[in-house]
Amino acid sequence: MNFYNLCSIVAANKKPISMRETTSSFGVAAARNVPYIEPTFNKIEFQQEKPTVILVSAVGATGKTTLAQVLSHSTSLPLLDLSAHKPVGDNTLTGLLTTAYRVEDLSKVFEAIGQGTFGVIIDGIDEGRSKTTEKGFEAFLDDIARLCAASPTTSFVLLGRTQTLEEAWCYLMDKGIPTGLITISPFDVESARIYIDAFAHGSESSHSAEYRQVRDTILGMLSAAFTDSIPDGEKSFLSFIGYPPVLDAIVTLLREEQNYYRLSGELNAAGVNDLEIELLHRISSYILRREKDQKVVPNILSPLVADMAIKDQERITRAAFGVEEQCMRLVAHCLSRNVAPGWIDEPVIDEKYEAHLVTFLPEHPFITDRKFRSAVFEAVALGTLIMSGREDAVHLALDYADSHKSNYHLVYILHQMAHGNAIPISVLRVLLSAAQEFWSRTASVEISVEGPDQEEHGSASPAGRDVEIQIEILMGADGAQSRGFDFQSVLEPGMPVRLGHRLSSIYVTLPCSVLIEGPNEIEIAAPAEICAASIALQSPALILRPAGASATPKHVVIEADSFESTLGKIASNGIDLILSVTDRSGLTYPAIQYVEDKKASFRDPLLKEKYLRLRRILVHFRSHSKGALAKYRHKIEHERVLRNAQGENILKRCLKDKILRLEGSFYYLESDAVHMHLGISYDDLSKGRTSDKLVQFLQSIN
Repeated sequence: MNFYNLCSIVAANKKPISMRETTSSFGVAAARNVPYIEPTFNKIEFQQEKPTVILVSAVGATGKTTLAQVLSHSTSLPLLDLSAHKPVGDNTLTGLLTTAYRVEDLSKVFEAIGQGTFGVIIDGIDEGRSKTTEKGFEAFLDDIARLCAASPTTSFVLLGRTQTLEEAWCYLMDKGIPTGLITISPFDVESARIYIDAFAHGSESSHSAEYRQVRDTILGMLSAAFTDSIPDGEKSFLSFIGYPPVLDAIVTLLREEQNYYRLSGELNAAGVNDLEIELLHRISSYILRREKDQKVVPNILSPLVADMAIKDQERITRAAFGVEEQCMRLVAHCLSRNVAPGWIDEPVIDEKYEAHLVTFLPEHPFITDRKFRSAVFEAVALGTLIMSGREDAVHLALDYADSHKSNYHLVYILHQMAHGNAIPISVLRVLLSAAQEFWSRTASVEISVEGPDQEEHGSASPAGRDVEIQIEILMGADGAQSRGFDFQSVLEPGMPVRLGHRLSSIYVTLPCSVLIEGPNEIEIAAPAEICAASIALQSPALILRPAGASATPKHVVIEADSFESTLGKIASNGIDLILSVTDRSGLTYPAIQYVEDKKASFRDPLLKEKYLRLRRILVHFRSHSKGALAKYRHKIEHERVLRNAQGENILKRCLKDKILRLEGSFYYLESDAVHMHLGISYDDLSKGRTSDKLVQFLQSIN
């Protein structure tokens, strides 16, 4: 499906109705004053030519908002932006229409929506969902269903991120509303060229040949990186990075740097290979260096320090407006804040420097108004703050992340920046939230956060202990392709680890306090296992759901010595919830319904160690594309999993008894053999349960 087809379906039989009043969140979008490169779409569920509701899904930062604006202007239908609207609930849409249109036109508006001769485009469905409760969001969808129940053509177009729209599709179909689901496809090579040329204007310059050469070099690097790792890569050019944010970064580079010969040498000098994120990081770094060297130094700093000694001039120009300072200023600017002065150790010069930057900073190529121009630039700025080692910079990054959409590019960029160095444990919730933005029709996410086992450090403080964070993106329709990101962090004294309020397919083992909090609700998608010394769930509600239709197993296990809860509601939605705790004091309804006593530790230290190794080896097997429970060989054989000769012996025994089998790059788990040799189901083992036969099995291993 192309953009023309979508417009034709949405505009069919429509007759515009004039609005009495528009607001910042509701109105017909104005014409764009910049080009629009039309995307193509992939039909996921589209059972009739003109479904009553069309859902347009995609991962974050893929041009959904721009599409909504262009579609609104092209069809003259009003656009409701839920990112700028108050929380939705019962009769939100009906009430909004009543306010926006003249009284004498109201019956016409509601009749036209019901007959398919008028409609509404709604953007930011995922943001609307995040602002309210599950009940409130369902009431909003009910309002849509009531308004268009009998419409023979399309009355509503909803745009948002994949997971939320798939849930909306299921809900509306259950209500009997014919609903189509489509996704935005990434640009192919030729569309990427057209996009870049439309905004960079290099092909119109006197150096057009050099421009095209550099443009194609960059696209060639990105294309090679993608097609080397993904089958049929040319059909799905760039996948996650074949969308506007990446192309906008390239556009900005080519528009800002007119010396294409120098740019070509810069990009190739350091041996950029087939790592696309290294190239994107290099592009962003080049722009930041250029802003300093060609803008701030000659136009601001040099005149300010002209009368100073040469060594002082060099010191100041070397220190001021570096990458870290720029990123702090840009993030603060987008938050409508000012960073603290004092970057130059000369008070008089510093004051004048700050005054000049007031007018210069808004023109920085990374931003437009008070927003980052590209999700790539946003990720680079946040990643720089996170890895700066400055407490004020990290707090600034957290403040920004807490008030803006999550950005999956941050996973790529932060992995590139960290190079194996530890990230602050305080940004874990930001990283987890960014990782979950990879969820799409052809990608799923699995996350593990592992510190030392609680029993292994006894009563000693866990502060300073290493934490390993593994993010695995399973790509392709069958999950056969994957990409992993490994991060390290360190526990901090007296500080709980915060996981955020939306978790999915996550496995956490930490010997400290864990905090899971949300203003409206906590949402956990199964399977999920969270084990810590103490766990607090602070939110009015907990909502459980499966991570996907094929997600296995479908349980959420929260295991801790002590547990705190402010939950007033738990919606399990068919997911098996277990709260395994040692101390029940303070537990109240409804959490108390799901509590099981945490099993006492083995008294024999050697037996306890064997149990810990066995459980670490077995419990995190995931559903594989072939339908079996599988785990990569290198992850099972990692020293953190096996730990010692005891772990190696347990692995050998599991292979001998055919609890595990090794084929190629995967270990496969045989559930029937687990029950035969351990006297317990794999599901119960995952939930921390034991059996006499399991004890006998462990005792028989030397």
